[in-house]
Amino acid sequence: MPRQLVPIIFITDTMSCIVEKFSHFIALTPEEVDTLKHLEKEECAYKKREVIFSQDRQVENLYVIKEGLAISYCEHSDGGRIVLNFHFPGDLVNAMTLGLGESPYSLMAVTDSVLCPFPKAGFSELFSQSARLTSLIYAFGMLDNTVLIDRLRAIGRMSAENRLALLILQIHARLNLFSDHETLEFDAPISQEIMADAVGLTPVYVNRILSNFREQGLLSFRSRRVVIHDKAALLAMSEFKDRYYNLDISWLPREGVAAEDNIDRKQSH
Repeated sequence: MPRQLVPIIFITDTMSCIVEKFSHFIALTPEEVDTLKHLEKEECAYKKREVIFSQDRQVENLYVIKEGLAISYCEHSDGGRIVLNFHFPGDLVNAMTLGLGESPYSLMAVTDSVLCPFPKAGFSELFSQSARLTSLIYAFGMLDNTVLIDRLRAIGRMSAENRLALLILQIHARLNLFSDHETLEFDAPISQEIMADAVGLTPVYVNRILSNFREQGLLSFRSRRVVIHDKAALLAMSEFKDRYYNLDISWLPREGVAAEDNIDRKQSH
């Protein structure tokens, strides 16, 4: 039986986005819920296309995406840009650059967005309080890197059509993360310019490919809304792997263990 089509939106209700994301993978304790909600204590609103921080600059904060959509990207000296990752509600941005003095990328709001900044010292407190949450944050960071590696492999080895098919399926998989039912119809307020910068093409070429996809009955893209008509064909084209579905959390520490306790226990053996 085909799964029910359930529309997905970017802006959630009053529930904590980061709690919703984490609880999809583990059963959170009340203490863990409070710890995560503390990361969303402060809020900052950003307009569409507003740059939140720039590459090669010192960044003191980490950010939780609460509403909207953001991208991390690198700019070249010739004005070109490569989009690295798409950041959705519940995502924690900048955790993987804690050891760097300067950010290797910029962060920009793609839509009107709300982000929750918190200082790096706040992450240190989280690390000392919960080994399980810290480990899951690390797993999410590695997951984002793996999704990027899949796309870089496609850019280097695949045709333009296959690259774009992969990107659409990656976005589709991420948006289905919080859904009880897979949906083949979803909002994607992502311009063709951004899509082009994510797969190493020009906006004109992306427009042409999307038109071809529509004529071939693969998908339709109108008013920033995507409807996938033939997912099997897109899968065959792109060699897509759903990294979100296959995230391995079997190694996470047990609940209620502080990271410092976990380290001390290992050193005593």
